[in-house]
Amino acid sequence: MKKLKLLLCISTCSLIICACGSQSSTYESKEAEVSSTQSISSTAPKSEPISINVSQGRSVTPVSTHTHQWGTPSYTWKDDYSSCTAKRVCTLDRSHEQTETAAASYQVVTEPTYEETGLGRYTATFNNPGFTTQTYEVTLDKLKREEELPIFSEDNKTVTYGRYPQSRITDTDLLDKLEEEADWQDSGYYLYEGEYYAKVYSQPKEDNYKFDDGTVIKTNVYYWFKYEPITWRVLNTFNNEYLLLSNVLLDATKYDSTNNNNYEDSSIRDYINSTFFDRAFAFGSSNVLTTTVDNSAPTTGSDPNEFECDDTEDKVFLLSYKDYINTDYGFDSSPTSYSSTRYCKTTEFARAKGALISTSGDEINNGLYWTRSPNAGNKRYASYVRNDGYIGYDNNCSYAYLCVRPAIRIKRNIEQ
Repeated sequence: MKKLKLLLCISTCSLIICACGSQSSTYESKEAEVSSTQSISSTAPKSEPISINVSQGRSVTPVSTHTHQWGTPSYTWKDDYSSCTAKRVCTLDRSHEQTETAAASYQVVTEPTYEETGLGRYTATFNNPGFTTQTYEVTLDKLKREEELPIFSEDNKTVTYGRYPQSRITDTDLLDKLEEEADWQDSGYYLYEGEYYAKVYSQPKEDNYKFDDGTVIKTNVYYWFKYEPITWRVLNTFNNEYLLLSNVLLDATKYDSTNNNNYEDSSIRDYINSTFFDRAFAFGSSNVLTTTVDNSAPTTGSDPNEFECDDTEDKVFLLSYKDYINTDYGFDSSPTSYSSTRYCKTTEFARAKGALISTSGDEINNGLYWTRSPNAGNKRYASYVRNDGYIGYDNNCSYAYLCVRPAIRIKRNIEQ
């Protein structure tokens, strides 16, 4: 008797038999001439020996055979998604199974940005035709922008910190691309090739107002503006903390939408601590301190003042009447003087939004801007600084053509 590692089928036909524990095999048999009767056994892993009796001049068929009927494959990814293992089991004999591990390729389907997550995909392709290609998708974290920190000038008189739309975009090619490709972000700006922009439907206060290059600002037209670094004027320093005031008038808005001069409840206070703050310091705000803002009557220029309000805790605030006559801050001590110490230019962005400005002389493009101080005689009025530096009391809180000149207090780290 001979021991064979394969099953032998002496026949004139082909037969698929279960001859091993891992796969089915097809053997093509040949007609045999045997001179004597033999007993041939075939053994295989996980299978009982099969005996075949062969008599002279005859063909016989082996017994105990079946064709594999594979169940649905299962797929298991490695923890790091570097490979995927496929497995299927014969439904007629569960000791028979096939497995294959395929290395996975990886590709970035959608690049992540500073505002949006991305998408990556692993793909595993198998040699066995019984297994299908598998993919696994992963979410890619948003890009982490390096936080922007305050930059102090060499003389420590100014600080660059934060960003806000200021200058109009005039490049026609860039304008076309912004219209076609810029992505709106939930933070309130458009993103294009790593830069940030604002789109404004213009409402200039007067028909003859112009941009810096002399171009007349048209009404009811969309203009694009670039987010640019904000320059702040240093008013005071104490214990490594700096009181800063914007060098330009960044925006235009009402003091209060309900025409009330209570600063604590005003819409302008809400605006500068939400919309303005979120946009201006979207790239880093860790150096901005919360300030206890003094809203008592003495700060308003009138004591008593029935419209004084409680002190507030704010990241961004407006200076008071008293602040704008403080010589320690660099201002003229007289509120009625036409003082250049209180002059302030508007940005092109503020003009497009409706800021009231001067159109000639040294005061060209100067704007009017709010203080936080209420008028003592009328709850509809608040104090403001005119384009000539004079401090007035009689502007209605609902006027939207006055500007915002924000103030903040920051800490300075040693390495800065």
